Order: sequence, then structure tokens, then C-alpha cells
Amino acid sequence: MRCGSGTFYCHPFITATGDSPVKIWFKAKPEQVPYIETKPFHRSQMVVERNVDGSAVFQIEVVLNFEIERDLLGYADGIRVISPEILVERMRNRLSSAAAQYRSGR
Repeated sequence: MRCGSGTFYCHPFITATGDSPVKIWFKAKPEQVPYIETKPFHRSQMVVERNVDGSAVFQIEVVLNFEIERDLLGYADGIRVISPEILVERMRNRLSSAAAQYRSGR
């Protein structure tokens, strides 16, 4: 979808140039599923898999950026990003860094 003129494209959270949307897969704990379904991250969000334990795997297609990372991090241990690997690594690093702040005692 184009936004205005030029090479700017509408993406969730920000307008970007040159960045292509990627598919993000994440698994939500059972207690988070109803909330994520009623308050989706993006209009592309879909349930890919429902599990017997009540958890679910979701997919969204967005441009990777700080805003989507921040929104996903807001669920802390309530979700786990499955792919893409670059986002899995970013989430791992940010959550480890956050946990370290609490271990330091300051």
C-alpha cells in the first residue's frame, strides 16, 4: 500500500522507505491468546496454530523496527518469538539485558 507520493510505503508503526515487510511468527501462552486476538498487533495478524494447552501461534507481516520490538517485549514472558531468527536474537538480547538490571541490585 502506498502512502502519499514517492517511495514511501505505509507499514504499521512507522512509514519506511526501502524496508520490506517480513513474517513474524510468535507463540502466545494460553492466558495471552484472548487478549492478542481482540487487540491484534496488526491487521495482517492471523492464528496459524491452536494448541491443546490453549496456547496459539500467530503470524504478522510487518517491517522490523523498534516499535514492533517494543510492542512484543510488552508481553515479556507471555509470548515467544519463533521467527525470523534476527528478531529472536534481538528479543533474547533485550530480555537478558533487562533481567541483568534486576540482578545487579541497583
